[in-house]
This record gives sequence, structure tokens and C-alpha cells, in this order.
Amino acid sequence: MTGSIPRSIGNFCNLKYLDLSLNNLNGSLPEIIKGIETYNSKSPLPNLREVYLDKNQLMGKFPCWLGELKELKGLHLSYNKFKGPIPTFLGALQHLEYMNLVENELNGSLPDCIGQLSQLKELLVSFNHLSGNLPDSIGQLSQLQLLDVFSNHLSGRLPDSIEQLSQLQQLEVSFNHLSGSLLDGVEQLSQLQQLGVSSNDLSGSLPNSIGQLSQLQELDVSFNHLSGSLPNSIGQLSQLQQLDVSLNHLSGSLPNRIEQLSKL
Repeated sequence: MTGSIPRSIGNFCNLKYLDLSLNNLNGSLPEIIKGIETYNSKSPLPNLREVYLDKNQLMGKFPCWLGELKELKGLHLSYNKFKGPIPTFLGALQHLEYMNLVENELNGSLPDCIGQLSQLKELLVSFNHLSGNLPDSIGQLSQLQLLDVFSNHLSGRLPDSIEQLSQLQQLEVSFNHLSGSLLDGVEQLSQLQQLGVSSNDLSGSLPNSIGQLSQLQELDVSFNHLSGSLPNSIGQLSQLQQLDVSLNHLSGSLPNRIEQLSKL
């Protein structure tokens, strides 16, 4: 399928599921869509729950009407050519559970309004040009299970508020410019299965509390400036299948208990 998405798509007032992924659609999303005047709610596509526009050639900035899709649960716009910052009006999507903006040309910082998405379970913005700090408001995403900001230009420290994400299973922040130490309270992420912080500017030592992550399967802290020795508590990570601590400034010997990790 080729061409652009027409304004008339707004006439489908009962539409719940829109999947136009894996096509050759191009151009920008329409700035204004038709049909709003016919809805009792005065908002566009009032029943729309899921949008899949992945893997097309769509470009331009996100139109304002995306922030008015009040019932939207899934916004999937990955592998396109969308530009500009992530707009603050997306913070109005109170039912949103999945946001996938992977591999576009987005810039600017992650807006504070991200913290307003109280139902969000997955936030994927890898392979963009995002910069600045991760906002403290991320800690408000109490339902978040997956946070992926891989390969951007983010800087500053990992916010302590991440430690509040008790449902988080995957934290992927590799290939950025993050500095400071790893989270001091990392043990609070009790559901964490994957922790990737490779290729940043992190320093300090691995906290001993990392051994309390009983669900952890993958740990990658390679290509940083970590020092000190590997904590003995690593031997407690009974589910660990992958461990990469290469290209740091670590010293000392391997913990004796590491031989107990039968899944490595």
C-alpha cells in the first residue's frame, strides 16, 4: 500500500483498531482529520484503542489530534521518519499502555509529561536522537514493565526515581552518554530481568545490593568506567544467563560464588 493517510480517516467514528503497518505509506499524518463535528464527544476517533503504523515511510511531526484519542491504549509508530520532539500533548493519553516510537528521527528530551501516563506498561524510544536527562517523572509510571531508550544521546545521571518502578522487568539504556553511578537502590527493582547500561560513562562500583535481583537474567554493564571489584553478591543471581562487565576498570578476582551460577 502506498500514498498518504487521508483526512477522511476521521470519519470512521466506530473504529477501534487501525493497523496499516508494513506498507509503503509516506508523507505526514494529516494535521486535521474530518468527522470531529459529527461526534458527541467532540474528539477524533472516539473509540480507537490501537494504532499500528510501524514500518512505513511516514514523516513530519506528530499532529495534535493524536493527543485527543482518549481511549487509546497502544500507539505503535516505530520504523518511520517522524521528526521533532515528543510532544507534551501525548501526556493526555490517560489509558495508554504501550508507546513504541523506535527508530525514527525524534529529537529533544523526553518530556516530563511522560509521568502522567499512569497506565503505561512499555515505553520504547530507542534509535532516535533524544538528548538531555531522563526525567524524574519516569518514577511515576507505576505500571511500567519495559523502558527502552537504547542508542540516543541522553546524558546526566540515572534518576533515583527509577527505583520506584516496582513492576519494571527490562531496563535498557545502553549507548547513551549517561554518567554517575549505577542506581544505589537497584535492589528495589525486584521484578527486573534485564539490565542493560552498556556504552555509557558510568563510574563507581557495582553495588552489593545487585545480588538481591533474584529475577535477573541479563546484566550488561560493559564499556563504562566502573571500578572496584565484582561484588560477591553476584553469586546470588541464580537466574543469570548473560553477564558482560568487559571494558571497565574493574580489579580483583572473580567472586568464588560465581561458579554457582549454573545458567551462565
